Amino acid sequence: FFIQLFKQIFCSPSVMIEQLIHEKKGPRDASQILANLLPATICLLLYQQTNQAAFLIAYLTSIAGATADTWGSEIGVLSRKQPFDILRLKRTTTGMSGGISFLGTIASFLGSFGSIFTFYFFNLYLELPLATSDFKLVLTLGFLATFFDSFLGSAFQRAYTTSNNNLTEQPGNNQLIKGFSWFGNDLVNLL
Repeated sequence: FFIQLFKQIFCSPSVMIEQLIHEKKGPRDASQILANLLPATICLLLYQQTNQAAFLIAYLTSIAGATADTWGSEIGVLSRKQPFDILRLKRTTTGMSGGISFLGTIASFLGSFGSIFTFYFFNLYLELPLATSDFKLVLTLGFLATFFDSFLGSAFQRAYTTSNNNLTEQPGNNQLIKGFSWFGNDLVNLL
């Protein structure tokens, strides 16, 4: 519902989400889930074993960063304007890693805020060892994680050109024009 609403509000009629070229097609797969949740899971297990608040903060930051990145990516592609490559500071193809847009940036902040607000609300009842300043730190770091993700995507993630000179992140029989062939989106998300 929300994606359709954003599409109606922010997209020009010529933008078709189905035409965007992505590395992954279809539903999330196990490697994507692992890349996004492994750091959080490790931090949560370390918190459980040590009871150190720093691991709980790292866990929350990982969740906030993954949520912010997902919201920024999924909603950012709906922008009417082409995104800017975060390193090259020039327009790039919609859907390519390393691109940022105003709409995607706002969505990233809201994703980080939404996940942290939820934890903050539950913290009132669970009495975790976290202060309000810890939640502000997590919100900030979760939001900044999207820029780190875009930096890695622009600097190191693989990009190819097809025989029709279209940009894609899918290897296939395409020619590598940027990044490293082994540096995919799952690795970016894990880092």
